[in-house]
Amino acid sequence: MTGRDLLSIPHFEQARGGDAEWSAYVDATIAFLKRDAAALAAARANYAAAANAAPMRLAVIDGFVACADQSYVRAVQCGMAAMGH
Repeated sequence: MTGRDLLSIPHFEQARGGDAEWSAYVDATIAFLKRDAAALAAARANYAAAANAAPMRLAVIDGFVACADQSYVRAVQCGMAAMGH
């Protein structure tokens, strides 16, 4: 959240694992940080298909998609604004 997106990627990569919902969320975050639109779209689809997908996390991912050229914080805000928060 301090503008060090590329430095945070290894930490997110270490956070992979667990169930499909969490893995897809982490993959979406990494794809956003790497500015990889294809990987972000795939991770968003995987997240939406996960059995226990949480609406708020999906909103964050949608913010990554909608505000792909913004900072992490701004992209999260985009997602929350679309959700009405």
